[in-house]
Amino acid sequence: MFRLLGVCVLPVLMLTCLPANAFAHAVGVSCKLNGAKVEVEVYYDDNTPATNAKIQVLDADEKVTLSGVTDEKGRCTFATPAPGQYQVRADAGAGHRTKTAFTVPAAAAQAPASVVISDGPTREEFTRFPWLQVVIAVTVLGGVAAAFAVSSRLRKKESSPCEH
Repeated sequence: MFRLLGVCVLPVLMLTCLPANAFAHAVGVSCKLNGAKVEVEVYYDDNTPATNAKIQVLDADEKVTLSGVTDEKGRCTFATPAPGQYQVRADAGAGHRTKTAFTVPAAAAQAPASVVISDGPTREEFTRFPWLQVVIAVTVLGGVAAAFAVSSRLRKKESSPCEH
């Protein structure tokens, strides 16, 4: 019983002993059209803003048309560029970089307030708790522990002396 408990608990204990900073933050970026302005928002996967992140906006020819730095809320706002395809690159430091494409529509002035114009997941989708990954990890750990327990029981049965 204690051996089975040790086999099931040991992998979980080993994972909890790993340093938390070994798992880097992912960084996300989204662009919203707010009237005559585009608001770029940079954030980490734990939903904290990426302050002082460097922003570059590139046109279709990959020329930098705008650059800036995010504020304490992880936002950088600039005048809406001409209609077309753009790419925003964000560098939050320490290797936290990301990029996404966004499209400024031809009728940008008539767009409703705060419409997302960037590709990819929204901030809410990006920062959502990864329940699926947690379930998969726990299932894999449980499967490995169960396989180990079964194999050690089978080994025990094979090595025990036969009684006649």
